[in-house]
Amino acid sequence: MGVAIHHMRRLGKRCYMGASYDIPANIRVFAKHFGPHLEHIHNLKGVKILDVTDYPQAENEKIMNFYKSMFLRVDRVTCNSNAMKEKLSQLYSDKIDVIFDPYLEPSLDTREVSEDIRIVWFGHSTNFESLKAVIEDTPIDAYDRFDIVCDVMKQDMENGKIRFIPWNIDTQRRAIKEANVALVTTNKSEASSNRVLECLNAGLPVYATPNPANLDHAPYISCGHNFKGWLASFRDTQALHISNVNRWKQNEAQLWNRRAAGKLWENVFSNVYEA
Repeated sequence: MGVAIHHMRRLGKRCYMGASYDIPANIRVFAKHFGPHLEHIHNLKGVKILDVTDYPQAENEKIMNFYKSMFLRVDRVTCNSNAMKEKLSQLYSDKIDVIFDPYLEPSLDTREVSEDIRIVWFGHSTNFESLKAVIEDTPIDAYDRFDIVCDVMKQDMENGKIRFIPWNIDTQRRAIKEANVALVTTNKSEASSNRVLECLNAGLPVYATPNPANLDHAPYISCGHNFKGWLASFRDTQALHISNVNRWKQNEAQLWNRRAAGKLWENVFSNVYEA
């Protein structure tokens, strides 16, 4: 069985990332970045899988048209959350497999209780409105530092504590390492829990938007819409939150790594190859 990965989420091994179209393959995987090359799909042999990581918003006509075109051309669809699967089923009536986004970074050592509060938020600017609402609701004296690692810089929001940092893998890694609290917000009910997983793996207590994928980790993180109230008691409860993260590492971490996600991909490949 040959698998050609033309575009896909970063994952493990036994894949050709950005494979050329002349590679012989029984199975081919595509993602939204395949858009400019849509005309090539007619000439490609093999079972075709579309990997969907962002739900096509109706107001983005270009992306929506791409997905609709791809749904007519592929044999299978994968996505990264059960909530995403439910929404996609309104657009695609055939088989949809859920493969979670694994954490990518090496695990960091256990965190220690700290007197100061250093918050980190990282992510795409499409989630920024949810973050802005939390910042406006949280008194500035409730924390010592607030690092926002993002693809856009909002300099008008910076002050002595809030700072914006250009988003790349190195700045994200450094900000996570220097923080002792992770805030994960999203505007999207179908969003995956990849940012929660990265923070748990780094040993950070997490407060997250209670969308379905984040709630999968509810025994080990805090979910809600009252970050201000939660943060007010964090200094007194920090040891408990760190203990919850350590329990996740012991009980759950191996279920959410790249090896586990790779097994799910292998199952999909085996099923479509044997069909």
